[in-house]
Amino acid sequence: MKAILIVLAFALISCEETAKVIVPATLTNNPMQSKMDSAVQKAFADNLEKIDSPGISIGILKDGKTTFYGYGETARGNGIVPGENTFFEIGSITKTFTAIAVTEMLLNEQKQIETPIKSYLPSDLPTLQRGGVEVTFKHLLTHTSGMPRMPNNYSSIEKYEGYSQEKLYQYLYNVQLESTPFTTFNYSNTGFGILGNILERHYKMSYNELIADRLLNPLNLKDTKVKFEDTDTNRWAKGYSKGEEAEYWKSMNAMNGAGVIKSTAKDLLAYATANLSPRDNTLGQAIKLTHQKAFGETNRDGGLAWVLTAPNQKSGKRIWWHNGGTGGFTSWLFINEEKESALVILFNSSMDNGPGAEFIDVLLKITAE
Repeated sequence: MKAILIVLAFALISCEETAKVIVPATLTNNPMQSKMDSAVQKAFADNLEKIDSPGISIGILKDGKTTFYGYGETARGNGIVPGENTFFEIGSITKTFTAIAVTEMLLNEQKQIETPIKSYLPSDLPTLQRGGVEVTFKHLLTHTSGMPRMPNNYSSIEKYEGYSQEKLYQYLYNVQLESTPFTTFNYSNTGFGILGNILERHYKMSYNELIADRLLNPLNLKDTKVKFEDTDTNRWAKGYSKGEEAEYWKSMNAMNGAGVIKSTAKDLLAYATANLSPRDNTLGQAIKLTHQKAFGETNRDGGLAWVLTAPNQKSGKRIWWHNGGTGGFTSWLFINEEKESALVILFNSSMDNGPGAEFIDVLLKITAE
């Protein structure tokens, strides 16, 4: 597998991108005691001038063990190396959490992902359809609904925090789908914003409450949060955009389901473990369903939110992965089903995918060895 090609191809999934390279400090907590320690150190040193971030937190699950590495600084000039418990915004990796919660909801109701979303939205909204094909949960979960990347009444001045549920519903009154559902992959924050709102309506809880109740607490993810205020503010990395400090995305309001979650390298590896070994219950069944191929194009297979590599010719197993980008952070999560390994890479910079691609590619190879 040419992982670097996958990384570059996934550039469109980040919410925001920048292009100015920030070279991280050479500070590290790498103990340099194992072969893997040396390989990770070499990967960092070889790509130092290309890594567009002040700091990096890396987590590797391999051979049943977790290992963590920090490079650079949590804030420029503070001399503090990011650790396994440092908080980062994980952006669109949030979509995998939303997908699991939605799939579990449908399983509990004994419904399929092909169920139309109409009855889960306010009754006065028009039926979302094009070409006689009504939008279903499957369409939203696979980015094939025809919904645009962002609603046309979203304002970059107000930002996500100002985009209310009322504005989302106003948009849905007049939306024109860009393609007939399930014909074209069109990455859509809008679609996952809708899914987050459907969850809120169904459970009569905020996105924060329902994600904690349905996923975070059952999976014992104590350092994965929706609300910034629920995190330990002393453990945060500072985010950057174009070399300048960026504001935290404390809320995405009606778009929470698309990218609001914050987490740590340690918790994301625990999340990866839960995906590799789902429990024997409805939540575990939902997790498994999100990994299965639900849509395919020439260069892409999609699960429910997850992006899938081509299956191994002998075992049929894949890598499931997603990335995320916010105003000041970039994140990557890869889960290798065959090797039962995982890789988390968290940057405290809203970086262009190009500068870090070779570094990520080498780390993927180290994880899969």
